[in-house]
Amino acid sequence: MIPQLQELKILNVCLKDISEVVCRLAKAKSLKLFKLEEYENLTIVNIIKNVLRPNDFLSLCSSFPQTVKSLSVMILSTNNIDKIISHQFLCFAVLEILDLSISNISNIEDLAFIGLHKLKELNLCSNKLSYIYLHAFSGLYELMVLDLQGNPIIHIEPESFGHLINLSAFLLGDLNFPPDVPLITLHFSDIFGIIPYNLSNIFISSGLRPMQLVIRNNATLGQGLNFHIKGKYPNLATMFHNLTKLQMLILTNCRMFFLDGSLTKDLNALTSLVLMSKDNVNVLQNLVEHLTSLKYRHLLGLGLYCNCDNAWLVSWAKDNRKVQVAMFRPTMKELQCLTDNGIDHLNFVDYSKTCSFDIEFVFFTSTSAFLCIFIIVVLSYKFAGQYIAPFYHIASGWLREALHVNSKHQYRYDVFVSYSGKDEHWVMEELLPNLEQRGPPFLRLCLHSRDFQLGQDIVENITDSIYASRRTLCLISRNYLGSNWCSLEMQLATYRLQVEHRDILILVFIEMIPSRLLSSHHRLARLVKTRTYLDWLWCKLSSNKTN
Repeated sequence: MIPQLQELKILNVCLKDISEVVCRLAKAKSLKLFKLEEYENLTIVNIIKNVLRPNDFLSLCSSFPQTVKSLSVMILSTNNIDKIISHQFLCFAVLEILDLSISNISNIEDLAFIGLHKLKELNLCSNKLSYIYLHAFSGLYELMVLDLQGNPIIHIEPESFGHLINLSAFLLGDLNFPPDVPLITLHFSDIFGIIPYNLSNIFISSGLRPMQLVIRNNATLGQGLNFHIKGKYPNLATMFHNLTKLQMLILTNCRMFFLDGSLTKDLNALTSLVLMSKDNVNVLQNLVEHLTSLKYRHLLGLGLYCNCDNAWLVSWAKDNRKVQVAMFRPTMKELQCLTDNGIDHLNFVDYSKTCSFDIEFVFFTSTSAFLCIFIIVVLSYKFAGQYIAPFYHIASGWLREALHVNSKHQYRYDVFVSYSGKDEHWVMEELLPNLEQRGPPFLRLCLHSRDFQLGQDIVENITDSIYASRRTLCLISRNYLGSNWCSLEMQLATYRLQVEHRDILILVFIEMIPSRLLSSHHRLARLVKTRTYLDWLWCKLSSNKTN
């Protein structure tokens, strides 16, 4: 016998089959090496690389409950356990730490941890758990740390973690929901019921799968919260709302395309922000507007788009004395940005120097000016369009006249004839023969049907013809009054008359026009009242009487 065994507090067992030890202890109290009753002061047990049957510890509790009455730490890592049955650890009343990691556990029965009233840390990482059932963790009211990382979890029953009222660290790890589910959605209010008051450290990952994490805090957290999220496309805009006590936020391999104030609007207590993005991002300046308590910001493997929205990062990281900014792989000097073509990369610090000239403001002002000019042009055309084109041609004609004021001007025509196309027969039969063919003098007439240049704008033809003629002859008829082109010709001729102050306009009425019809044409009515005009019918009648 070894008398010192009564004082043994740490026992390490490494056999091929621990069931052999348990069986021998159960059947024979006179073991040659030691007796179970001599281990009453045992506080730490480390059993590794063994095969444990589902009821081994249940048998130990029923046969030798005094053996584990002082046990506070039990490490069962790297064993082959398969499953944990109900009431497995019923007699481990003072156990505080239980490590079952890497033990091939694929199933946890309901009430498996009943009796562990003082358990504070439970490590189940790197096992084969795929389902988390409602009462799997019942009875663990004092549990503070639960590590489930590395398990292929595909389903969590509602309120499965609702019994963990004192939980402070929740390490869920990768979620492996069925492949037919396009988006992994996890509602904290569903799996917890009421979020534990002392919860301060959370790690959740969706691997390469898209994930939407919903946190509805219907209980006030008692302390700051550290949040580590690893996944693809997390719904950041709404994920962190109401987390006013979040102190540390770690985002790794999250596929985010931009970060703005919608992410951080409630994170007033955040002191540390760690960002490792999977893709290039745009980081808007309002991201840090609400982070009044921020002290540390760590950027790992950061990639940016070549966008002036990101340029503030250079000066902020350099001149900000309140926040300690650390960049690794790459550093700020090594940081590159991706151009719009998605291929080329530029040095971001050099690129940001071009943003000192606010090109967006220039675009804004130029676009605003263009819109104002466009609106003015449209309104001008709407309400004064009929005057704009004539005014332009009048101004150009006046300019031509001014340039020839001191030189003898050579006119191509003697008379520009303004008439309606419907009166062309009268012009060709009566006017043209008498003025061009019978003389002297032989006058050179300008007729639109004969002398306008082909391919030239009609208004330009009219203007050039009026200013290339000594006089303008307007043949007034009912058809003339109804023609827009004739109205334009008279308008241009009137403007020329007002500019040159010479007797260059001749009015000839080739038919009787009632005064009521004439009064509706204000320009012509004023000319008739102020200038002498010729009534062709009256002249013809007088000529007939004379003959």
